Amino acid sequence: MKLSKIIVVPKRSKYELDLEKYKFNHDQLMKKYEREGVNIRKIMGSHKRQKEGLKRLKMLIQEKNFIYREKLTKELVKKADLIIAYGGDGHFGFVSHFIDNTTFLGINSDIKTSEGILTYFDIDSFEKNFKKILNEDFKIEEWTRLEVKRNDKRIGLATSDIFLGEVERKFMSRHILKHKNKKEEQKCSGIIISTGTGSTGWYTSASRYLFKKPNNFPRTAKYARFLVTEPYKGRLNGYSMLTGMLNQEEEITITSLNNTKGIVSLDSIEEYEFNRGTKITIKIGKPLRIIRI
Repeated sequence: MKLSKIIVVPKRSKYELDLEKYKFNHDQLMKKYEREGVNIRKIMGSHKRQKEGLKRLKMLIQEKNFIYREKLTKELVKKADLIIAYGGDGHFGFVSHFIDNTTFLGINSDIKTSEGILTYFDIDSFEKNFKKILNEDFKIEEWTRLEVKRNDKRIGLATSDIFLGEVERKFMSRHILKHKNKKEEQKCSGIIISTGTGSTGWYTSASRYLFKKPNNFPRTAKYARFLVTEPYKGRLNGYSMLTGMLNQEEEITITSLNNTKGIVSLDSIEEYEFNRGTKITIKIGKPLRIIRI
């Protein structure tokens, strides 16, 4: 692996993002935090740890290879041998949307404040294994993703989950769900289709009405699961498709009957209209290639 073909995509700390968002200087932002009862020590401590980790990362990889997310493009990613997301789980998910076949890994930029469920490395373990990575002495773990089409036009890949429903939960979501040889019109608060990567998150929280225990499954599982959330009188009016499995070579088709403002959301990152008559088709897509040591 060529060192010059490694791209690092760092996440800005909350402190940095807030400075930019509010157009404040340091003192102005501190006063705002104090008024709002924000834990300043936590925010500034995390900022310091993230900057220290970033400094150590730049000792290994040239600074010119660091690209912030607003300048990241799919064309740059295609030319790289490795993409590194330096941040938390949300940042990891965002960067994954730019990746087709390129090898990928995540570094948790602050293990004290970020769960880092999707990141196998922190700065210490990355430094320790950096030579192995350069020498390609690693395994590739393939995480299943979902390919999404809107009215038969491909719109992207989802790493964790897809949500379809009304943008405001106070409105009833309506759709026609078709899977295998079954078809059903449903009323609910929306539908979630999850990969194994997303199964520990929204999917598990929403599926508690059906499963007594968390219904998690591996990131490498070559299938996905769908779940109808808060079905309107679902078990009373005979819904038979509240949950199910999407295997390889299968498709799920969901046609919107929404009356207000429907959306299809990929990983809560990309959003597209899902208004009445819109058809979404979902199948197992190209996997995300993750480095494991």
